[in-house]
Amino acid sequence: MARRPETYFGAARLMFGAIEFPDMDYLSRQYKRGKPLTAAGLAEAFEVNNADLPAHAVRVKTNRKGWLQEVRICLGRDFMPRRCPQWTRGAPDSSIVKVWRGD
Repeated sequence: MARRPETYFGAARLMFGAIEFPDMDYLSRQYKRGKPLTAAGLAEAFEVNNADLPAHAVRVKTNRKGWLQEVRICLGRDFMPRRCPQWTRGAPDSSIVKVWRGD
């Protein structure tokens, strides 16, 4: 991607800063309202907060107990969102996702 580490990390910083995160505290409490958070629901929340980021370009990874570990944004070589390839592992859309709030 880049020949110098500074260039690579600068681009990564810009891309990370361009993502608008959903209200994770609110999403983590959905189970109390009778609607648990799913992997598809989390991807859709990213889509709602980011006009140019379709849910199919977001892959959610959880551990064996369903706790959120990672949210991957799939990008093409042009740095634009693209459908995550099949080999990109993630939780099935219907999987329940638990978000740690630290309380």
